[in-house]
Amino acid sequence: MRKAIYIYVLIGLTAWCGFASAEPVCIKDLIKDGSAYDGKRIELEGEVIGHLMKRGDFAWFNISDGNNAMGVWTTYDAANAIQYLGRHAVNGDFLLIEGVFHLKCPGHGGDTDIHADKITVLKSGGPRVLTYDDRKINIIIFLTAILICLYIIKILKRSR
Repeated sequence: MRKAIYIYVLIGLTAWCGFASAEPVCIKDLIKDGSAYDGKRIELEGEVIGHLMKRGDFAWFNISDGNNAMGVWTTYDAANAIQYLGRHAVNGDFLLIEGVFHLKCPGHGGDTDIHADKITVLKSGGPRVLTYDDRKINIIIFLTAILICLYIIKILKRSR
């Protein structure tokens, strides 16, 4: 009898967790087939890019998977977990966003967005060391020298 109760409880918890969990997706899927995800809880991973835009007690930011980006709406307190926003010479924090996807959000003028209720920083961002290709720098110096020589020749031909 006791084993049966444990089994029923285990089955019930498994089923409940299955209904409550979010569906992992990528931004490409949301763009390609947004109507299939509209109004559903989703999980989305990506790098925070751009700016954190405060709107009262809430905030907007964008998350990118490297190819596509999506707007995220959340409480300002939840967004405070973000330390680094991706831009030139900075890698943004890599986040796990959990929330509801809206193909045409009625609260935001019909924009496509995610209303995040949970933000987890999976990997902290930070400054990126920029490297330069010496060959490209040498080519730029060489071409600049040629342009200067051509300009000097042009000036000398005019003065004759």
